[in-house]
Amino acid sequence: MGILKLKLFRKAAAPKPAPAAPPRGSFTIDATGRVVSSTLPRGFPEPVVQEIARAVLAAFHSALEAQVRLSEFSVHYPALRITAREMRGGAIVYLAPRGLARK
Repeated sequence: MGILKLKLFRKAAAPKPAPAAPPRGSFTIDATGRVVSSTLPRGFPEPVVQEIARAVLAAFHSALEAQVRLSEFSVHYPALRITAREMRGGAIVYLAPRGLARK
């Protein structure tokens, strides 16, 4: 009886959360890095958006200082592709899943 009682009243292990799917969408930033519009899911963390925006603007500003024409670039990660296009000081940034996450 003791063994059955232990198994019946033991708490079930909490299910492990499913890995988050890579985001799909885009956002537009102005020259100061402020997000003007976004089609990203609501649950996508704002600090991550700000970090991507900062890096994108820094890349475009560095190219401008080096006198290199750069109007678009892409960064490819195993599960995510980031494409940024320059727009008069600001930029539009596209996030798209890659690899197995794409369907």
